[in-house]
Amino acid sequence: TDKRLLEFEIYEAVYSMECIKKSCYALMAIGNSEISTLTDHQILVKMAILQEVNQSDAEIRQLLFDELLDYSLRESISKQTEGVRNVILANAFSRSRLIG
Repeated sequence: TDKRLLEFEIYEAVYSMECIKKSCYALMAIGNSEISTLTDHQILVKMAILQEVNQSDAEIRQLLFDELLDYSLRESISKQTEGVRNVILANAFSRSRLIG
């Protein structure tokens, strides 16, 4: 086929599998991704770039790693604020008739 194929090795110690999946999903307009494990700690992402995409391989790599960083930060913030969210939700629902 004439499709450009890119491969990215990503360490799970840096980016979780969930972040990798979300990042690939965010770039579906650029290409189709296949995610597989290389080792216990390394993930391989193979991306078949759509023909109409004009970005260079380096630009696509940067887009992927920008998405990975974004989702990784969101994941960290979610973990850090989980306790506060739970208190707010518990307080909000304790005043409603949903729980009782």
